[in-house]
Amino acid sequence: LRVWHRTTAEARDIAETAWRAEIERLRDEHGYTAAEAAWEQACADLFSVFERVLATPANSLAGLALKVRVVEEHDGENADRQDAWRSISADIRRLRGAA
Repeated sequence: LRVWHRTTAEARDIAETAWRAEIERLRDEHGYTAAEAAWEQACADLFSVFERVLATPANSLAGLALKVRVVEEHDGENADRQDAWRSISADIRRLRGAA
C-alpha cells in the first residue's frame, strides 16, 4: 500500500508539473502573459498619477474636488486612504486659512 501511495504521489507530481508547464505555454502563446504585464504596468502608472495628485497641494475648491474624486474613484487596493484623506484635510485647513 505504501508503494502504491508513493508511486501515485510521484505520478501526480509529474502530471501536475506537465500541466503547469502547458498552462504557461498556452498563456504565452495566446498573449495572456503579455496582457497581464501590460495591465500591471497600467495599474502602476495610474497609481503614480494618484500619488502625484495627492502630493500636489490644492489651491482652489476645484483642486480640492479633484482630489476627493480621485480618492473616491480609486479602488484603494494599492493606496493608503488615510494618507489621501490627510492630504485633503491639510488642503482644507490651508484654504480655510487663506480665505
